[in-house]
Amino acid sequence: MRRGALACRIVVALLVLPGTSVAMSPELQQQWNAVAASYMQGTPGGREGLLSLARSEVPDDLPPLLRLVLGDAYLRAGSLHKASRQFDEVLGSEPGDPWIGLAAIGRGWVATARGNLAEAREYFDVGAHDPGTNGLVATFMTAMIDAARGDTDAAIAGFDALSKNGATPDALRAAAVMGGGYARLWAGDDAGAHAVFASMAADARDEQLADDAMYLTGLTQWRSGDPAGAAATLGTVTEGSRGPSRREPAHGGGLDPRRLVRASLKRYRQLPVRAPVDLVVPMLDLDGAALARRALRLMAAGAPPPSPVLGGQSSARRDVPVPHVRGVLPDRSARPSIPAPAPAAPHARSLLAWILVASVAAAWFLRRTRQRAR
Repeated sequence: MRRGALACRIVVALLVLPGTSVAMSPELQQQWNAVAASYMQGTPGGREGLLSLARSEVPDDLPPLLRLVLGDAYLRAGSLHKASRQFDEVLGSEPGDPWIGLAAIGRGWVATARGNLAEAREYFDVGAHDPGTNGLVATFMTAMIDAARGDTDAAIAGFDALSKNGATPDALRAAAVMGGGYARLWAGDDAGAHAVFASMAADARDEQLADDAMYLTGLTQWRSGDPAGAAATLGTVTEGSRGPSRREPAHGGGLDPRRLVRASLKRYRQLPVRAPVDLVVPMLDLDGAALARRALRLMAAGAPPPSPVLGGQSSARRDVPVPHVRGVLPDRSARPSIPAPAPAAPHARSLLAWILVASVAAAWFLRRTRQRAR
């Protein structure tokens, strides 16, 4: 009975999802569902299988969910133009949430990869209106870009809204607190940044970010004129790196905002496919231990404390118009800027959840169709 009830719920969910294809044959949709599921599950060769199927033909009526997965595969493969086309197709069809939010986030990553943070912010701002955790992720990315472009007040307001939102998952809340510290650091507010990072290090809100927070606490001590205290702080975090995957610890040492944003995108493309909310902390994670060791070496050599790279923070860039973006994106001006989804099911709208629902439902529906045909 439980299995039958679950199957019925999955089929109902599939039928009410906006944008589900009605013209694709069941066999073709099953094929696309199978390769998409393989890609999402990280099966070896899964991405190549999906891109190979796309090379043969991409149906015009490909459902938004599958189009988003294909766009993600293109993005991770570095095919930015092809990724843009898939995300733009979803945005242009206005299928509703969660598709609009996910497509806007994907399109924001494409703009980030191209180095156009003004355009990226436009897309992330649209994604921020998604009424689920994807909207919270887009809000985080909008604040990160504001911080990187020197709009410190807007960045801190965005990070604070996330950290105080009861629906924000713990990991994303920790990332938002770190983001507020970065915004202050990049703006030259060493005292404010130190208070944030020291609090983060003491509370150990997230294991992956704890060593980074301790390193940044020591760095801001050094920059504030307390080299002895900085050395003591940095000495507590120098024991080893957590794994061979962390081979690029610099990322500007957290002092170059644009480099940190670009490095986050690079890590996104290297990480396993997950729901967007589960990717934020791994994307933000540096190697605090390696950075602390480097800082101690610089101190021992008598070098001055490194300073934030402020070259990309011209106020003029904050007002660069992006007219072609508005021609693609739906009008969401009437929506609130900070969504407040119910905390009961923070991952209910994750892309992975929709993939699993669609894959299982399509397989079940096709089997029932064939049984009836007999």
